[in-house]
Amino acid sequence: MYCIRGFRRLPGVTLALCVAAFSLWFCPPNAAAQIALVNVSACGPGSFPMTCTIPSTGSGNLLVVGWTGGAGASLLKTVSDNAGNHYTEAKGTRSVNWGSELSADIWYAANSKAGTTSVTITPTPSGSQGAVVIWEFSGVSTTLPLAQTAALKGGAATTTPTGASVTTTSAGEVIISITAVSKSITGIYQGNPFIEDSSVRSNGWAHLIASSAGAYTAEWNESPSGAYCASTAAFSVASAGLTYLLTATPGSLAFGNVMIGSCSTLTDTLASTGTGSVTISAINVTGAGVSASGPTLPFTLAAGYNTPLSVTFCPTTGASVTGSVSVVSNATGSPAVVSVSGTGQHNVALSWSASSGATGYDVYRSTTSGSFGSSPVNSSPVACCAYTDASVTAGTTYYYVTTALNSAGLQSGYSNQVTAAISSP
Repeated sequence: MYCIRGFRRLPGVTLALCVAAFSLWFCPPNAAAQIALVNVSACGPGSFPMTCTIPSTGSGNLLVVGWTGGAGASLLKTVSDNAGNHYTEAKGTRSVNWGSELSADIWYAANSKAGTTSVTITPTPSGSQGAVVIWEFSGVSTTLPLAQTAALKGGAATTTPTGASVTTTSAGEVIISITAVSKSITGIYQGNPFIEDSSVRSNGWAHLIASSAGAYTAEWNESPSGAYCASTAAFSVASAGLTYLLTATPGSLAFGNVMIGSCSTLTDTLASTGTGSVTISAINVTGAGVSASGPTLPFTLAAGYNTPLSVTFCPTTGASVTGSVSVVSNATGSPAVVSVSGTGQHNVALSWSASSGATGYDVYRSTTSGSFGSSPVNSSPVACCAYTDASVTAGTTYYYVTTALNSAGLQSGYSNQVTAAISSP
């Protein structure tokens, strides 16, 4: 019976410049980046989606979007702008007070493109009433800006609502804190260090550039006493002197011919070759039959370390395939791209039932039905009871028979003939 299957270096040290005069040495400290407020704009209140106009932004800055809503505790669904910046929610800031139908949320875009002048805010559900404040800060990390988040949900009625508390880990971080209230905010509570940035929708919108690491909590006055909820996010100052580099070695993977219906895997190495840790956020693949697997994302790769990336090619046709694996990260020049090439190789898989007394088998192939030469396609007798012919050509029809051999070297007659039509490609 015949069966045919379808076919460290160490972290960089910056030496301070020293100036000598009369045997006295002055060594100025390394200049550290500082966060500064560039612009703050309010939008609303009103029914959203809404496109908000802001002053033209600079390049490499942080854009923060704060939202407060009501009438069903609405939240932000998407944020986009005319410059194509990528906005994401500051995870952990989503806050609601279901009893008073209040909501607050914070989104941000790192490493802004210059020339942003309009920001489109889309909540869920669409048509929700709300208000937005948009901040622009310079001096914030362009690679891993989000440092801390917190949310305070279901705050009971009070005349002094507080923001969600965060604990910063370094001096200079900027903290954004907002509160949605059921009554009206009348200002920052006396003695609280936060700066009030807006009173839109009678809610609280404030920021603070922390002078040192520690716990920080905004606080407002509300009149009369009312319920509230609050959201807070802290963002890191830009690191001085660190480089973020990710290399993929080798830069290309050639699979050659791989039989259709099977898979081949090659390994690439991802290395953090700068002085700062690199965070890999996505691995994108192109090319028919190409897949990739690596570390669980997001994955932080410390400076001087590496991790393997497995790339697999499983062809389904006889076509030549070119593709790529793009590794997205916070590294300079991201993504790191590995080019991939390979060709699916057609094959015919034969199987048969054992013949009594046989010690081996020969397989004969022809492109003409019933006409087989004296030489089998196998170079030596085949063990029972299968053979794969990988030397076939796309678009060709082949005919196969086998013979059985015994220990005396005697050969049987031909078996019944089977046909294999190879697809194209």
